[in-house]
Amino acid sequence: MTAAAVYAPYGPFWAIPGELLRFEVVAVAMGLINALGNLGGFAGPYLVGRLTDATGSSLTGFAVLSGFLAVAVALVTLGLRTGTRPVRRLSGQAAEGA
Repeated sequence: MTAAAVYAPYGPFWAIPGELLRFEVVAVAMGLINALGNLGGFAGPYLVGRLTDATGSSLTGFAVLSGFLAVAVALVTLGLRTGTRPVRRLSGQAAEGA
């Protein structure tokens, strides 16, 4: 159950670039997303350690990380407005109501 809950968001998350971007740039976008995620995997613990040393409390570092998470959620939420893109039809499909 835990593994299913941990891995459940990956499919929908990695489907977003394919839905929003042209075919030619999807691979580049996915590579950039992966690279930034790996950079965050390095910078996050480093930042928490530096802030813990500077303030004497790990609360500051985790508060900064939660702030970054809140900004990321806001950017994704604002960037994924529904109804702004036309529906792509497969060739040979008739339009609705025709």
